[in-house]
Amino acid sequence: MDLFSKTRKLKENWDLFCCLNRLNTSLFDRVKIVFIFFYFRFSKYFRFNFKVPIFIFFNKKKLGLYISAFSDLGILVDVFVKNEYSLIPETRPEIIFDIGANVGFSALYFSSLFPNAMIYCFEPNPSTFEVLKENTKSFPNIQIFNEGVGRSSIELPFYISSSSVSCSFRQRSPKQSFIQIKLRSLDDILKQERISQISICKFDVEGFEDNVLSGLSSRDNVKIFIGEIHLDICEKPELWFDNYFRGLKIKKSYFSSARYLIQAY
Repeated sequence: MDLFSKTRKLKENWDLFCCLNRLNTSLFDRVKIVFIFFYFRFSKYFRFNFKVPIFIFFNKKKLGLYISAFSDLGILVDVFVKNEYSLIPETRPEIIFDIGANVGFSALYFSSLFPNAMIYCFEPNPSTFEVLKENTKSFPNIQIFNEGVGRSSIELPFYISSSSVSCSFRQRSPKQSFIQIKLRSLDDILKQERISQISICKFDVEGFEDNVLSGLSSRDNVKIFIGEIHLDICEKPELWFDNYFRGLKIKKSYFSSARYLIQAY
């Protein structure tokens, strides 16, 4: 790694550390978060063999959750500090889909804001799914599924990375290990779960976005889409997504030239 890359990485870690200190939590949990940050930052291992419980306060609610990887800290900041999903217009959703739910922080965010909504979480990574299960077990309005969402209901290779946020149905390197994972299309999920319309469809699927959206035969079955587009690993260009959401109100927030958050409704 050259000097520029090292400097950029240090800045990213410092920014993350500063953002973590903006979490609304107790002094004891803040100390735990600082310990977790430095342990993962200087450890060659990405995961503990145990999960660290912390409590945060959000929307006048106390949320208990588990941290088991350095990447969890980044998601925690994106969801509860940067409020990545606050772009959603004022609404009273009944059904929320969280596709690429990871460890469940976005599901907890939605549940805190919309306690009467039913939330369906889809996470294909088996080890990440176990943390998702722990984080959502006390929420009766959250259902979780250890499967992917795609163009059709089949099995596909799911490529494993050292960080859970980089695991994907898109292969990043020739020698990357993989496991076979079951997928369902959005059309099949709606039919099998007896759902007529999705109020909010959130997706964060590391380059598999076009595949997820292609499994929905009628865009009218979703009121609000919000998700990350990863053009650097996705098979489709930005124009494909512009055409897919044509006719809807679209908002984009760019993280870089290759990645952005899109909201369409």
